[in-house]
Amino acid sequence: MYIGYEDTESDLGIADRPFKARAELELVTLSSGDHRVAFTSNNELIVFDLDENTLDILPGSLQKKLISDLPNEVYAYPAGVEFTPNGDYIYVTHVPNLLRPNIIDCYDVDADAWVNLPAWANSLNAEHKNSFIEIGANGDMYMPTETHFG
Repeated sequence: MYIGYEDTESDLGIADRPFKARAELELVTLSSGDHRVAFTSNNELIVFDLDENTLDILPGSLQKKLISDLPNEVYAYPAGVEFTPNGDYIYVTHVPNLLRPNIIDCYDVDADAWVNLPAWANSLNAEHKNSFIEIGANGDMYMPTETHFG
């Protein structure tokens, strides 16, 4: 089944956004068999669950989390999103800003809260703000830039 972005704009409450920049889209199958989807807008992380049979958005699952505090600051321009293997957490890379000052952040979907990351998050090279993210089979996180992997 094809679910087009234009089909879900009003369902997700993002149809009225003047600039709908999106980056990676992530999908993970949950232990229940349902699917969890995440993508970004110009200043938000958007996460929701889909019914495994109908692919309808599950009621109450839609979460939209600000990555920057518009209109008081610049867009976060998120680039990479990556779920942990069980879908409980999602990492997102973006331009640092007043609301989310690190290049990478982690959101706990079930707790509906941002997670404080260890000191390594503060030490990432500035190039990583535009990095996509992958978690390898070994559990390590990979973040490529134009010149190296992080």
